[in-house]
Amino acid sequence: MFTIRKDHSFKITVEIPVPQEDGTFKTESFDGMFEVIGQDEIDTMMTTHLANFDAVLVRRVLKGWDRVKDADGEVVPFSDKALDDVLRVPYQRAAISRAYTEVLSGARRKN
Repeated sequence: MFTIRKDHSFKITVEIPVPQEDGTFKTESFDGMFEVIGQDEIDTMMTTHLANFDAVLVRRVLKGWDRVKDADGEVVPFSDKALDDVLRVPYQRAAISRAYTEVLSGARRKN
């Protein structure tokens, strides 16, 4: 039986292909906690923020993370500032946005 939910969230592993100096990619990952928002809100974001839609979307739906560290190996707690730092890097922003939208489209399955 299907249950209609008004509030829904999920946790997934987000994989980020990080470019290396030799032209290859190294996949790094973290566990992200996401909130599901309505399609009407997504449509409004796309219309109003087309140029930076993925950043606006991630700021709205990513509510926390696990397994994120800085260059010194220190754990980075989720915060607006930490998220801003992550979103400044285009391939990081795109990977997080893509992970969220793939779940909503049913393209990803829980491991």
